[in-house]
Amino acid sequence: MTENRLLIIDDDHFVAEYVCECAKEIGFESNCVSSPKDFWNAYEILKPTHVVADIFMPNEDGIEIIRELAQRVFAGQLILMSNSCDVLDSAHSLAEACRLRPVLKLNKPIRFDDLKSVLETDFVGPCVEGVRTNDESHGVAN
Repeated sequence: MTENRLLIIDDDHFVAEYVCECAKEIGFESNCVSSPKDFWNAYEILKPTHVVADIFMPNEDGIEIIRELAQRVFAGQLILMSNSCDVLDSAHSLAEACRLRPVLKLNKPIRFDDLKSVLETDFVGPCVEGVRTNDESHGVAN
């Protein structure tokens, strides 16, 4: 398995494929899906270090993805996408309230340079700014 594993969920197949291909160009193992069921199956298999999630999707939207990632104590980098800045800001706040960090935002339409910039952002593993690590009981910070 490569060091950087990216899993993308977006109901727009073209956007998901674009993000996937861009990530591969900068050295990521990258996979994309368009349904929550496929996302969670791939999540268990791939153990991603990075997740890119669209906020507006039918059935289970990005908000539900955020909540479930928090339940699973996801310790990687979460990147949220939307064409609405207000929605991105709200989803970002929710993700941080759910103790997911670091959380980055991408405005649609996605530009390669913006995606590259957020994917290359360094983060200090699972414990950033005093946030929980996977081995802390019940995901609560000390």
